[in-house]
Amino acid sequence: MELRLKEKDLYIKELKSSINSNKGTDKQLKDSISEKKLLIEKLEATIAEKDNKIEQLNNKIAENNNKIEKLNNDIAEKNNGNIKHNPWQGKLKG
Repeated sequence: MELRLKEKDLYIKELKSSINSNKGTDKQLKDSISEKKLLIEKLEATIAEKDNKIEQLNNKIAENNNKIEKLNNDIAEKNNGNIKHNPWQGKLKG
């Protein structure tokens, strides 16, 4: 009977040790999950910043494209004006 009590005590100690070990593992897992969540938040913030920069660059590109289009239109108008008032138009050299 005394042997069974010692076995039970040993078994209880092993269970307690296992429970404490699992608590440590649970805490490590929770900490790891928390770290991963923080990392995800940082990555999402970085992605949002990059998206904003891309949008700003796209806006600048659009502005520059508009400026180029305006300059091309101005050049076309000047060329049309020059052609209309060109005194040499239709005359051949020689």
